[in-house]
Amino acid sequence: MRGWTPTNLIRTATVERATHILNTAQRTSFPFKSVANDIAEKLFKPFDLAFGQDDVDDAYGENPTVQVPGLPVEKLTQLRDAVRLGGAEFLSLILDFCEELTADRRTDLPEPVDPFADKPIASEESHAVRKSRRLST
Repeated sequence: MRGWTPTNLIRTATVERATHILNTAQRTSFPFKSVANDIAEKLFKPFDLAFGQDDVDDAYGENPTVQVPGLPVEKLTQLRDAVRLGGAEFLSLILDFCEELTADRRTDLPEPVDPFADKPIASEESHAVRKSRRLST
């Protein structure tokens, strides 16, 4: 490691270790265990899918249910390896895919950027103005 003196290495390691100790020593109210359990259940626990009366012909009488299996056990091994090898980067990648899958249902996303906008436009008139700009180009 060129440019690093032993003193700088020791100082950096000490600061990082102290930061880690402080971060892990503070009590947190985030329910890590509950969130992990919810995700594990969604991935691997089988569940029953019930069809509503509108979805099924009246000839069947009752609303039938189908048991949907969770992921196979082999996927657990792959998941364990991915978390071990990828760590935070792997979990970040999962979050990216989750955000992509839920983008149409989310309300916390910013307004899309209009490449034709030369100044900010109020949201009520923005659609009509954008449409007229696209038609004129």
